[in-house]
Amino acid sequence: MNKSYIEKLNYEYIKYNLEEQERDNLISENNIENRDVKGYHGREILELLQNADDAYKKQLEISSIVKNENVSVLIEYKNSILTISNTGTTFDQDGVKAIVQGNNSPKGSSLIGNKGTGFRSVLNWANKVQIYSGDFNLEFSIDIASKEFEKIKDYPQIKKQLKKNKNLHIPMLSIGKDIEPIEKQYDTVIKLYIKQDSQKDDFNIEKQLNNIDENLCYFCHV
Repeated sequence: MNKSYIEKLNYEYIKYNLEEQERDNLISENNIENRDVKGYHGREILELLQNADDAYKKQLEISSIVKNENVSVLIEYKNSILTISNTGTTFDQDGVKAIVQGNNSPKGSSLIGNKGTGFRSVLNWANKVQIYSGDFNLEFSIDIASKEFEKIKDYPQIKKQLKKNKNLHIPMLSIGKDIEPIEKQYDTVIKLYIKQDSQKDDFNIEKQLNNIDENLCYFCHV
C-alpha cells in the first residue's frame, strides 16, 4: 500500500530533523513559529480569506476554464469551532506542502499571501485544524505533534537541542494525518478548534468578524 502524501511529508520532516547537523533546525522552527504567530495576530480572519483568494487566483492562472465562476465563502463560528468554507478552489499537493513546510510555498509575487506563513496565524487560536479539500482530508493538532515529538525526543540531534530549549516541540502544522472525509456543500472546508484562552483580547474571533472591512472586496477575487 502506497503512503499517502501527508505520510510522505511526515517521513521527510522527521528524517531531516534526526539527521546529524550543526544547525539546530527544530529550535529555528520553534523561533519562526513564534515570530509568525505574533506577526499575524489580529489578522487571522483576513489571512484565511486571503488563502481562499490566492487559491482562486491560482486556478485562474492555470486554466482558462473556471468550473465555478461565482465563488462564495462562508464563515461560521459555533460551539468553539470556526469554519471557513469556499467554493471553486481546492488544495493540491503544493498547497498542502506550503502549510507543512511554511516558507516553501508555491505562491508567486502576484498573490496576496506570503510563502504559506499567513495560514500559520491560526496557531494563535487553534489547538486542532481539519482541512477537507479536493483529494485531501487532513488533521493537524497539538496532540498529534506532541505524540510525534515523544517518539524522537531521545535521538541525539533532538536531545542536543532540548538542552538549549526545554520547551522544544514539533510545530503543530508540521505533522498531519489523514482523516475520514465529510459530506460538504463547499469545495474546501477548514475547521479550527478554538482554544478558549485565546479569545480574551481585542483581536478575538467575534471582534474580527464584526470588523471585516467591506473594502476587502477590492483586493479579493472570491
